[in-house]
Order: sequence, then C-alpha cells, then structure tokens
Amino acid sequence: MLPGRVPARDGALTRADITGFHAAWARPRNTTLVIAADLNTTPVTSLIAQTIGRWHDPQPAAQPPGATPPQPSPAAVLADHPGAVQTQLMLAARIPGRGHPDWPALQVATHILGAPMTGRLDTRLRDQAGLSYCTHARLAELLPGTGLVLAGGAVTAEATIPALQDMLTIITTARDTGFTPAEHTATTGALIRTTPLGCETPGALAAITADLATSHLPADFADRSLTAIAALSPAQVTDAFRRHINPAQLTLIAVGDAATLEEPLRDIGLPAPLQVIPSAEAPLRT
Repeated sequence: MLPGRVPARDGALTRADITGFHAAWARPRNTTLVIAADLNTTPVTSLIAQTIGRWHDPQPAAQPPGATPPQPSPAAVLADHPGAVQTQLMLAARIPGRGHPDWPALQVATHILGAPMTGRLDTRLRDQAGLSYCTHARLAELLPGTGLVLAGGAVTAEATIPALQDMLTIITTARDTGFTPAEHTATTGALIRTTPLGCETPGALAAITADLATSHLPADFADRSLTAIAALSPAQVTDAFRRHINPAQLTLIAVGDAATLEEPLRDIGLPAPLQVIPSAEAPLRT
C-alpha cells in the first residue's frame, strides 16, 4: 500500500528519491495480495509459498503520512489553451468517501444527473441545446475516505458560458426540487443490472478487490452497495444530495482559449475569483 499523498518537495526528483521511496513502501507488510482465479484448480498455497512467501521483511511497515483533506471552498480556474475550438468544463464537489452511508444515494443522484445519453446534463446540453457531444457526472475517490462528484464535458468554445450556466442550473434545480420517482426507478434498476458487468473477468475482479483493500473496505463492498441502492427511496437520494452538494461551494475547472473566455467567465458572477493558468509562454495572472 502506497501513501495516499506524497509530501511536496522542491526541485526535480533524483534517483535517490525514487529508490528511497521504493525501499520505504514496497515492502511485504505494506502489501495486499489478491488472486482471482478458479480456486478449485489453482494451487494457490504452493504458488504463494514459492513466490511472495519468500519475501521477508524484518522492518515494521511504514505508516502513511497523515492527509487531512482541505475544507471545501469555492474555486474557479481557467487553464489557457490558445485557439481551442472547444472548452473542457468540469465542476467538482468534495464529498465523503465510499465508506460513508450516503455513498449509495450519491451514486444514484450522480447517475440521474450524468448518465450518458439519459442523464439530465446530456439531455439538456446534447439533445436539447446541441452544445456538447457528451456531458457526464461520476463519483471518484482519490484518497481513502474522501470522494469527489465530477460533472462536465467538452462544449463548443462559443457555447462555453451558456453551457456552464445550464450545468449550474441543473445541479441547483436537483438540489432545490429533488429527483422524481421515475428517475429513481430507472436509475436504481440500471445500476443494479450493469454494475456486476464490471466484475466479469479475473483481471477486473482482482483490480476491484485490490482497490477496496487499499481503502480498507470489505471485498463484498460492491454487493453491499447494490443492496443499499435497492433499498433507497427518492427522498433519501434527494436528502443525501442536499447534504453534500452545494452549488455555491463547487470548484470550476475550464480549459480553453483564455483570450475569449476570461472576461465572460468573470462577468457571470462565479462564487470564487477566477484564476487563469497561462499557456507555457504567458505569466500567471489572477
């Protein structure tokens, strides 16, 4: 298990930095072994004895450095891509991680908002307004115990402002008015049907199990989540969304032509001052 966050440092990495990091963390006591196979025909015990069973570590396991996630606060960043004909928009909200009781409800809410083709975002921006080929939303967990809701997609450059306003309106409306029983029924059914498809191969199963182990979650976490999703009501999904998603606390990331986007983005009244990250040739300006 590697640390969730590597301390910041000045200067370029050296060979000593890399070998020191490997020596500290690539150790038996930091390691989780996952085997996904036909256990009736695979001699697991002998394989372990012949390979990793010989890997001994007299030193105690390294402890991951404490990582206190920053408190959520609004932010707005425009990364300059001169001459871009499209703008990549991303709205992010920090939420609790997968072990939190509200994670299944947030899965449902995020799917209602951002499922490809059928979600509220794609229905509005792609089908109705013709501003994007695909706009989506998803959950992610970057550090154990800390998750993100991510919503966004690529839009035509001239449609950046109306597309962003539509995205914010959709998120705000979901928080204000909640989710409908029809949306809830369709989404929970889709999640229950399709989630197991990601576990069909030994490789996928091993990757999922290893990921859960590094986050200190049980191997049957996916099964528990689906059981929880099946038991949710539309009101519970709406309540969880309201608890954790505040449009006034979102982080905006936009990648596009700053020469044409900077002033319009400042003019729409973002919840935080716009920071412009220049292309390689330009100085940073805020």
